[in-house]
Amino acid sequence: MKKLIFFTFISLLFFSCSKDDELSNKRQRPNIIANKTIFMYLPWTGGNYDSGLYSAFMKNISNVEKAIVAKQSYQATRTLVLIANSASSATLFEIIYDKGECWRDTLKQYTISETNEKSLTQYLADVKHFSPTPVYSMIMGAHGTGWIPKGTKLNRSRSIGGISAAQQYNITEITNAIANNGIKLEFLCFDDCYMANVEVAYELRQATNYIIASTSEIMDYGLPYHLIYQYMAEQSPDYNAIINGFLSFYATYSAPYGSLSVIDCAYSNDIAAVLKKFNSSSATPPTADEVAGQDVFANHLFYDLGDYLKRYNAQITSIGQDTIEYSQIIKHLIPFTGKTEKLYSGFLDAPYTYNVSAYSGITISDPSVNAAAIENKNKTNWWIATHQ
Repeated sequence: MKKLIFFTFISLLFFSCSKDDELSNKRQRPNIIANKTIFMYLPWTGGNYDSGLYSAFMKNISNVEKAIVAKQSYQATRTLVLIANSASSATLFEIIYDKGECWRDTLKQYTISETNEKSLTQYLADVKHFSPTPVYSMIMGAHGTGWIPKGTKLNRSRSIGGISAAQQYNITEITNAIANNGIKLEFLCFDDCYMANVEVAYELRQATNYIIASTSEIMDYGLPYHLIYQYMAEQSPDYNAIINGFLSFYATYSAPYGSLSVIDCAYSNDIAAVLKKFNSSSATPPTADEVAGQDVFANHLFYDLGDYLKRYNAQITSIGQDTIEYSQIIKHLIPFTGKTEKLYSGFLDAPYTYNVSAYSGITISDPSVNAAAIENKNKTNWWIATHQ
């Protein structure tokens, strides 16, 4: 019965959109002259008997349309959306603004057989085909657990994508899929939990100029696109306004919790060089017990990068070595960030709110003794660049 109800629910949600799309396909498209495309990718996050984040994704799409209508302009930016309506099917459509309203023009239907570098490479190739513009940005809405590889055994770990490893991406797969299409994104926005890691930024440094992501968990509502999408769609995104819009929304939301950062990937190599200097010194790195954790795992996975370097620097000076400058690079690396007073976690058996003792807007897993980190962190390109 649950399976039938689930299928009917999804069918009504999706095919009501499909019906509108079929009608909209008969409408004449306006003459669009754009120099930028934003690709909103919403993969399947459900299980056998639930639809995961599907209803939240539909709300996200509606909020994007509200932002476009409110602006009353196409802003020379095209918006393409790929949403999976089941584990095996998805639709790519374009949001068209014309005469004061938005409508959805279906571009392609997919039968999903895999979730990996190959499939994402094809999705991005299709976006380029249907919307050939000089500039591309991408929003990825899904579950997330930072740089942690898919398939890692971790309580309620969702990696990047759905709830099973077969529906998830590794960061390297996303990086390679972008590179396979010969593009570098203007920004990559992760509307997912725990994606504002220095490991992620370093891995994606050649794939995108900026990352928009959170150091904490993101509520199911996701980013308030009705307030911030207009700033994403500008020819030069207003990153400060995006952060302020996020904080303004969550300050009065029923679940007033969240954090959001803008990471300038141009400084990823610089921060890696700084940490390599620290690791090349004779000082002992700060331990997991000394650094401000940014999650609720019994053994933290994610620690505040600013606090880690501050304590590392104190160790260096305590043994009589020269201080290593790091604060200015962090300011460049994280030009905009903000968080609510408290943060939220659903990873525990019951919902939980918590405070963090330090916050710079980006995390690091170097000091982690969590089994998931111990098993995998020395395989990341970040670790190789800073420890070898």
